[in-house]
Amino acid sequence: MKKALMQITAVTAAVAFLTAIGVSFAVSGMELYLQIIILVCALVAVCALGVAASTAVSRRMMKELSMLTSDDTAYAASSMRYEELESIAKKLTEQKARILSQEHIKQEFTANVSHELKTPLTSISGYAEMIATGMAKPDDVSDFAHRIQKEARRLLTLISDIIKLSELDETDKAESMEPVDLKDIVTECSEILYNSAAENDIDINIVGGNCVVQGNHSLLTELVFNLMDNAIRYNRNGGSITVTVGDGVLSVRDTGIGIPSQHFDRIFERFYRVDKSRSKATGGTGLGLAIVKHVAEQHGARISIDSEEGKCTLITINFNESKGATDYE
Repeated sequence: MKKALMQITAVTAAVAFLTAIGVSFAVSGMELYLQIIILVCALVAVCALGVAASTAVSRRMMKELSMLTSDDTAYAASSMRYEELESIAKKLTEQKARILSQEHIKQEFTANVSHELKTPLTSISGYAEMIATGMAKPDDVSDFAHRIQKEARRLLTLISDIIKLSELDETDKAESMEPVDLKDIVTECSEILYNSAAENDIDINIVGGNCVVQGNHSLLTELVFNLMDNAIRYNRNGGSITVTVGDGVLSVRDTGIGIPSQHFDRIFERFYRVDKSRSKATGGTGLGLAIVKHVAEQHGARISIDSEEGKCTLITINFNESKGATDYE
């Protein structure tokens, strides 16, 4: 599935390149339309691979369960005491619940991915078809090209986040751990996000000194970037974000729209958005905080959230506490 996603990324990049030369759309509209067809076919391949992967996992799990109920196992169980059998039955019940839960998550994720990929593809296909068939007025071609480019970038970001999550799902603990200075990562991310913040007149403030923790530099960069990016996207014009580091703790506070308390336990779910219309307008994928949670869990860090609707949100990552739990305040 990861390979198919990377193929989509390559094709989408080609679409983005074509849109960058909008003047030539009137001549090469059909070529662009063919690119869209290829992209749609790739999407179908991704969905098929996702279903196949889920089916393979289910079959493997069911095979393991059937082995536990084979004649040999049943014979051995006959000589066990009642307490031992009760313990085994409890473990089997728990394992079955985990299998069903994982299967449900995989099916839900596949459905969500299909929907999220379809949305920008539909927009790209629609504008491309109007250009290719000559339905678009000459004065509209440039505008349509920019819209296609915007949706192509959104698609690239979405695919990139999906790949990151699939990689994070492959392990429960971060590898290549080393001393990492969170202050350096925050400074680096603030430079990357400077233009994004400046477009909406949002100030980025960094508070604190050097803060060294044991972790994976690449993953911690993803965590910090997504926290700051999320704080910028859901802020108000003329607002600010304040990133504080020190004593093994990282916190990001914004002056944005806030999060209603009833959404606290769901904001880290994949593709979940508190304000879908705002997310679409800002280009959010709905995967940023899911990535944050995964990285925090792999580092044994604790996440806490404090938010006041319409005023601010504060998300804190404490690397001094284990178990990767999430607190809602």
